[in-house]
Amino acid sequence: MSGRAARAAGVAAAAMVAFYVAVVGWAGGSAHLADQARADWWLLVPVIGAFAAQVGVMVELRARHARHHGLGSAGGAASGTSAAGMVACCAHHIVELAPIAGLTGFAAALNDVRIPVMVAGLALNLAVLGAGVHRLRRPSPVAVACAA
Repeated sequence: MSGRAARAAGVAAAAMVAFYVAVVGWAGGSAHLADQARADWWLLVPVIGAFAAQVGVMVELRARHARHHGLGSAGGAASGTSAAGMVACCAHHIVELAPIAGLTGFAAALNDVRIPVMVAGLALNLAVLGAGVHRLRRPSPVAVACAA
């Protein structure tokens, strides 16, 4: 992976952490943020890591695509799927915001599915990451044509 892709992955991880801190901290304060992070660390760490790795892979795929136009759409569908995965993963934070909007019943119902939604988002992120890594490992059509 290039230095640019690694930097993009680092920025993505920092942005995800900042988003989490902003939403959870704003909704419940620093004590709630600390409690929530302690309770969900076992999902937060893999979600943040998978998201960062996914961003790095997509940056690398796009760079390769720019260098070799024969690669086709290197990550278009995967980028959309990645976005859907992140929305699914972060949707559980609606639980923290819903009471502020006067939707306490809705928040209580969402809290019951918080862990399954996070696991589904993580699974989707890992699937897209796997597809991106597979795509990175495939030789480009340009390299295959040059070898022939």
